[in-house]
Amino acid sequence: MRINNPISVFKHKGVIFFVALVLVLVLGMAGVVWASPDTNVSGTISTDITWGLADSPYIVTGDVTVNTGVTLTIEPGVTVKFQPGKSLLVDGTLNANGTSGNMITFTSTLENPSPPSLPWETGDYWVKIQFNASSNGSISYAIIEYSQSGVYVSSANNISVHDCTIRHGLQCGVLIGDVGNATVKDNTIEDMNDYGIQLSGSCPNTTIRGNTISNIRGHGIRFDAGAGTLIEGNTISNAAQDGFAYGAIQIQDPGVTVRYNNIINNTSGTGIVFNMSGEDPETVKIEYNNISGNAQGLAWPESYTYKLVATKNWWGDALGPKHASNPYKDTTTGDAVSGNVLYYPWYTDTTLTTLSNVIKLTKTGPANAKQGDVITYTIKCKNEGKSDEFNETNVVITETYPPEVEFVEASPTPYAGTNNRWTFATFPYEHEETITVTVRIK
Repeated sequence: MRINNPISVFKHKGVIFFVALVLVLVLGMAGVVWASPDTNVSGTISTDITWGLADSPYIVTGDVTVNTGVTLTIEPGVTVKFQPGKSLLVDGTLNANGTSGNMITFTSTLENPSPPSLPWETGDYWVKIQFNASSNGSISYAIIEYSQSGVYVSSANNISVHDCTIRHGLQCGVLIGDVGNATVKDNTIEDMNDYGIQLSGSCPNTTIRGNTISNIRGHGIRFDAGAGTLIEGNTISNAAQDGFAYGAIQIQDPGVTVRYNNIINNTSGTGIVFNMSGEDPETVKIEYNNISGNAQGLAWPESYTYKLVATKNWWGDALGPKHASNPYKDTTTGDAVSGNVLYYPWYTDTTLTTLSNVIKLTKTGPANAKQGDVITYTIKCKNEGKSDEFNETNVVITETYPPEVEFVEASPTPYAGTNNRWTFATFPYEHEETITVTVRIK
């Protein structure tokens, strides 16, 4: 039997290893993303490529850049792990779309990344998935965790982030700069050190819908810009923890619509807080929201002379929000509202079914009556509002007679064709009407 010389065999393997190493170095110098047997990735993607489940997990050892005109597709179930300080930068297209049962995961290479020791440091966290100018794409059914900024849309055309879980971040879950059309919907964003979602640039066609944002140490949603943005159907709770005096939603730019949101239980901050460079809120719409359980419901600076319209919201109590002008301010337990805000009418229930009414009715008359008696009683109608914002129009008062009671007459005369309805075209604040009704007991 012939026995090979172990030294010669070692030398042969060394030649093979050296050739492979040279090849890797050449490819790296050419700026092409390469993958080792450990699926390490870095560099520039210059041709369309798919990161498949068979080669998962992918370890980002250096920044990965998707060139303009190039598409990176990430298959469902793939895990992408970033070394500290690394990013995925998109100049082309990123399609990272998992499924509800097979999500994509973007995470750290470290099981327990260390937080920064100082606020401006980054600790062991990876940086972000960033969409740059001319880029587009979507991220859906993905877990994004232990990053600095999660998804950063610095400048792009059509970006969608939906049905993702974004958590344990140092700064924002989603940060949007200048973008032509962006949709952020149906995501769960939690445990962020700064903001859940932030808009910092021109984004006139941005929709933020159906997100659940909780345990945020700053604002749940912050708008440094964002004119033309729709905020709809989100639930924001437990924002501004650790004693931070921030709010669930901060608005610094007009042109924002806030509707059908649950802004609840932000016990260390305000539901909606304004810090606009100009006072005019004409293009701001705040309506059909559940704003309750917060340290304060809405803060419109006292120095602003323009009136902010925030009608048709639920404030946590059928008697409306606490406000100096609310006639029920001493009895309501609703969230407080500050500044020159029009909040009436409000909804009296969490289902947003019934609008409030400051017209209060009081009946006075005989305590007892027997069959055949003719009795007279009064209905006093008073507008309990204390300012012009409570002026009412087209107020209808309707009386209901029991079967054993027969209507005789009333003053003023009931509405034409009726015996139990009175209509008042105007009913200003602090105004009072008295209706006298005569009936017969059958």
